[in-house]
Amino acid sequence: MDLLFNKGSHNIESLEFAQCTMPDNVGLIQLLQHQELIHLTELKLIHHFANVSFLSLLRACPNLTHFTYTASSIAYNNGLYDQIPVVNVSSPLKNEPLPPVIHHNTFSCLTYLNIDAIMDKRIRLEPILHKCPNLQYLLYANGYAENHFASYDTTIINLDDLFSMWCPKLIFLQMNSPLPPFLENSPWQQEYIRMEDIILISKTGLNATKEKCQEKGLRYLIIGEKQSFGPDQVIPHFRRNHATLEYVSISSYYQQPNLVNWSPMFMSNPNDQLVFLQLRILICDRILIENAPLVSLLRRCPKLEHLAVKVVHNSSIDLLDILQFGSRQLKRINLDTIKAQEEPQQSINNNNSNNDSNNNDDNKQRQRQRQQHFSNLSTRGCQIEYIRLFKVYNVTSTLLEGIAELKTIQHLDITFSPLSVASNYETDNHDGFSRFAEMLHKTRIKSLELAQVAFVSYATLVAFGNLGTLENLRIRRSKIGKTLQVHGNGLVQMMNTTRSLKYVYFDNLQLFGNDHGSNDGDDNGLDFLNKEIHRYKAIKKDRSRTANRNTVILEPIE
Repeated sequence: MDLLFNKGSHNIESLEFAQCTMPDNVGLIQLLQHQELIHLTELKLIHHFANVSFLSLLRACPNLTHFTYTASSIAYNNGLYDQIPVVNVSSPLKNEPLPPVIHHNTFSCLTYLNIDAIMDKRIRLEPILHKCPNLQYLLYANGYAENHFASYDTTIINLDDLFSMWCPKLIFLQMNSPLPPFLENSPWQQEYIRMEDIILISKTGLNATKEKCQEKGLRYLIIGEKQSFGPDQVIPHFRRNHATLEYVSISSYYQQPNLVNWSPMFMSNPNDQLVFLQLRILICDRILIENAPLVSLLRRCPKLEHLAVKVVHNSSIDLLDILQFGSRQLKRINLDTIKAQEEPQQSINNNNSNNDSNNNDDNKQRQRQRQQHFSNLSTRGCQIEYIRLFKVYNVTSTLLEGIAELKTIQHLDITFSPLSVASNYETDNHDGFSRFAEMLHKTRIKSLELAQVAFVSYATLVAFGNLGTLENLRIRRSKIGKTLQVHGNGLVQMMNTTRSLKYVYFDNLQLFGNDHGSNDGDDNGLDFLNKEIHRYKAIKKDRSRTANRNTVILEPIE
C-alpha cells in the first residue's frame, strides 16, 4: 500500500482486499487511518483470514458508505467470531500513539453493510446496528455455512428492534440465506438477485425496472428459516411492507425434522385484504407451503413476474391455479420437487361395472375442463414465457397438452420424476409426447428440454422438426446405465425438415428403427446420421470420464 501511495494514488474512494492475511487488527486500522484514505467510502475484505474488530474499523473510516466482510472458508471455526478483538493502535515507526480515533456515536454515512461470518449476532452485529441510523442495506448471509456446525447456537437479531429503533430506513434485508456465488450454477439464477446487482441498486437507488420506489419501506426481503426463526417473526414485517416489497425469498437450509408451515403468511386476512402492489419476484425454497395459501397470495400480486417454488414433503402445487389466478405479468415459473395437482384416476370396482364407466366419464370430463382452462389462459392475457418443472410428480398427458395451449411459451424445461407413475408410463412404456409435440406448433417455443425420458418416437421427432421457432432441443435419459431410445429415421426426418434448430442434444443416445439397422461398429449410429442428415453434423461428446455415455450433439454445418 505504501508503494501505491508513493506512486501518486491520492483520494482513494474504494478499496478491496481479497484473501489477505493481516498481521493483526492494529496493522489494518493503521492502514485505514492513512491520510490518502480519508475519502474512502467503500471497503471490502473478501475471504478474509482473520477476525476483525468491526467497530474499530468503522470508526477508523468515518466516511464509509459501503462495507463488506466475508470470512475465508478455512476460517469458519466454532466461536471464532464471537469475540471482539482488542485493538490498541500505536505507531509502528515511533513508539508513540497515533492520533486517537474519534469514537463516533453513529456511523451516519454507512448505508450498506454486508458481514458474512458465523458469529453471535447480539455480540458482534447488534452494537454496529445501534449506530447506523441511515443504513438501507443489511446482509449477513451465513445461513448455509452454519449448517456445517450443527452444534453452534447462533442467534437471530430482533426484527422489531431492527426496523423500529436501530435502522428505520432499511430497504434491503438478507439474513441466514445464501446468495451467489453459492447459487451461481442454480437453474434459479434468473430468480436470485446477484451481489453485484445489490451493490448497484444501493448506489443508484434504482430497482430492477430502473424506477425509484416512492413509498418508504422494505423492498427486498431474503430470509432463511432457522431454529426459533420462522413465519411468526416475519409475518408482521411482511404485511407491514406490502406496498413496497418487490423481491421476497424464503428458504430453509436448516434440516429440522418438523419444518414450520409458512402457509399462514401467505393467506389473506378478511379484515384487510392486503395487496402487494410492487412484488415482482417470489421465491419459496425448501419451505413447507400449500397450494391454497400460495394461490391466495398470487391473487394479490398484480405485478408478479417470476415465481420459483421448491417445497418439502412433495406438497401439491397446481400449475393451472398459478396461471389462472396469478398476475397477467407472470413471465417465469420454476416448480421444483412438487407434486402436480392430482389428476382424476380411474376407479377400479369389480362388483359394479357401471360405476367404473361413470367414473371414467367423469374423469374424462374433468380432463377436458382442465384442458379448456389452459386454452382460455391466452385469451385472458396470460404472458408466461418460461416454465421449468423439475422432478414434479404426476405429470400427465393432460398437463403437458395443457402447457402446449399456452401460446406465449418460449422456454420449457421438464425433468420427470422417476417416482411418478404417469411419467414412467408415458416415457418408458410408450411415447406420450407425440400429441404434445404436435400441439407446440401453436406456441412460440424456442427452447425445449426433457429429462428422465426413455423413448422418443418417429411421430414426436417429425413434430419437433415442424416447429418453426424451435432453436434448442435437449433430451436426456439421466439414469445411469439406461439408454435414450431414439427413432433413427425420425431423427433424420427432423433434422432434414427443420429450418430453425441451432442445437440438438441427446444424452446416452441409442438409435433404433433406422434403415441402417444395427449400430454395431458404427460408433453408436454417428456414421448413419452424418450420411443421412444434410445440413447438420453429428458429433459425440463424452459427458463423463467415469461413465460410458453416448452424448450426441447436432449442430449446423458452417
